[in-house]
Amino acid sequence: MQATPLVTLYLGVGGVFTSLDIDGRAQPFAPGYEVSAAIEYHLPGGWFARLDSHAIDSFYYYTSDAQTSHSYHLENLRIGYRSAAWTTSLWARNLFNVQYAQQGFYFGLIPPNYPNQSFLQLGDPRQVGITVSYDLDRHQEYR
Repeated sequence: MQATPLVTLYLGVGGVFTSLDIDGRAQPFAPGYEVSAAIEYHLPGGWFARLDSHAIDSFYYYTSDAQTSHSYHLENLRIGYRSAAWTTSLWARNLFNVQYAQQGFYFGLIPPNYPNQSFLQLGDPRQVGITVSYDLDRHQEYR
């Protein structure tokens, strides 16, 4: 009997589905939609790959100003090999190095006139790494 590859799909949807607002606009930090999806592929020999995607709509940063984020999407990738209780994987977060703001402020800070301006806290840039792990629960299965 020949083993076949296993494909798993994941989907998550969220959003603000309410009429509650502040002064005629949406709540701060409440995007209109948020969607996550992933596909995972396992080969019989122990190799696997997973691609995740996360999309988020624009949102207001605070109730006190009209500054909003831009909508964006991020992709993550993981490729690896599992043998018995050992797993090794190469991964990348924010695969396409998207520049996005997680937080925003609008106020005067720069002398001498202190004009109001936008200050943004950016999200994490692309990160790449290797993970090696040993699963004690799986170790028991192979004893």
